[in-house]
Amino acid sequence: FTEDVLSTLAPREHELRYGLYPERAEELERLVRDRGDLDAISALELRSFLCERLLRDTDTASMAVSLEVRVPILDHVFVEALWQVGDERRFLPARKK
Repeated sequence: FTEDVLSTLAPREHELRYGLYPERAEELERLVRDRGDLDAISALELRSFLCERLLRDTDTASMAVSLEVRVPILDHVFVEALWQVGDERRFLPARKK
């Protein structure tokens, strides 16, 4: 966020880092420390965007129009097993499903 946007979003008494409260920024920094770029992006998406935004919005939009959608498999055992797969297998070749 720019300084102008930050000053609008949060009063000056709140110190923000990357637009986040310091505790949340530190939590996410610890999450991605010592990870490769693509692995770090995946971890950040799983920790924030997927659950906090994507699943909620998909659920709301699909119910609004009576549409059945498939959600990704998010069983923690399954996800933890996938994290053990090497980056070469998970991400390469790039742009392939």
